[in-house]
Amino acid sequence: MLKKLMKYEWKAIWKVTLVINIFTALATLMGFFITHVIDLDNIPSSAKLVTILTVIFYYLTIAGVSLAMSLYIAIRFYRSLYTDEGYLMHTLPVTARQLVLSRLLVHSFCLLLTGTLVAFSIFVVLLPLLEQIFDGSAVSFSGLTFSTLIAALDIECRNNLHISPLLFVLFIAIAYVISAFCGILSIYCAIALGQSFRHRILGSVICYVAIYYLQQMISSIVTVPQVLKQLSEFNSVTYVFNLFFTISLLFLPIGILFYLVILYRIDKRLNLA
Repeated sequence: MLKKLMKYEWKAIWKVTLVINIFTALATLMGFFITHVIDLDNIPSSAKLVTILTVIFYYLTIAGVSLAMSLYIAIRFYRSLYTDEGYLMHTLPVTARQLVLSRLLVHSFCLLLTGTLVAFSIFVVLLPLLEQIFDGSAVSFSGLTFSTLIAALDIECRNNLHISPLLFVLFIAIAYVISAFCGILSIYCAIALGQSFRHRILGSVICYVAIYYLQQMISSIVTVPQVLKQLSEFNSVTYVFNLFFTISLLFLPIGILFYLVILYRIDKRLNLA
């Protein structure tokens, strides 16, 4: 039954996901054209306004697509479980766990896909800037290819982290997936708790803001020692690895707590009136 629920949820969400990712691709093409094709130092005055507007469009799109995906996921979760559509869902011979997991798995995939495309877009567009930053350093991005990137990553990983690049990528991927799952669970949890309020949508927003700031506070407390340690001996690869992985492992038990709260609210405190 879980597979059928996932199939139904995918059919309901894939079109919006596709549109959002098309915007990401279009913005990437525009950003690539601006940073790689156009000579910004010798651009004609008549084309400066168009260039500026294109850059603004790129940054607004990249900043907005992940937010749009998260917002749509929140709306979709609320509508499918806490509105008239929820009456139908809760009459099906399925458990609360299956209802939540089906949405969590599909929504996480969509969010991870969008986030990966955004990260790739930023890397591609900002590649000329990276070439300038690392010009003359041990890690050169000049004439970057996939093989040279792997070679540079191999040097950094073995010299500083003492692990293979494959293991480094695996750890980062695991941390990335954990972050996505916990982020979506925080949205679900806020919506579930918000049903206790008289104004449910407003209550959900208030709960999400409270959850978000609580997460940021915990993250800051845990990561401050690492930040202070890196001030004296900064290494980009080690710093990113330790910080990202620590935050992800920190939020793993928090995500589990969110999941249990959501199941409890659906099983014991469900109110569709």
